[in-house]
Amino acid sequence: MCNVYWQINGEFDLGDFSVFQGTLLVNGAINLLEGSTLTGRALSQDGAISLHSNVITIGLPAVAAVITANGPTSICIGGSVTLSGNVDGTWNTGEVTPSITVTTGGDYFVTNTTVCGSETSNHYSNC
Repeated sequence: MCNVYWQINGEFDLGDFSVFQGTLLVNGAINLLEGSTLTGRALSQDGAISLHSNVITIGLPAVAAVITANGPTSICIGGSVTLSGNVDGTWNTGEVTPSITVTTGGDYFVTNTTVCGSETSNHYSNC
């Protein structure tokens, strides 16, 4: 998957509707046959790259979100604070929105996950 490299001397064919993960370092042609899926990269040093209705996803490492508050860091009775900074992650409350409004004390954070792993944001804690 991530940080996995396949060095191939010669041509590489990924069969019809196959799934492959990693980075291909090929000294010949690369042929991703009909409907095959690559999570990673295909790099040819001396040949063409042929695609046939493929799905290619670059496996990037997760990046931690930076959470900020729009108000005081302690919540008084009846008060609230909006926490922002989520980009494509999941709050520990289960929400996936860019911001959440909290009305009770606790520990709040976001986890971003990719095929290469997970990263957790800074924690916003109040009592």
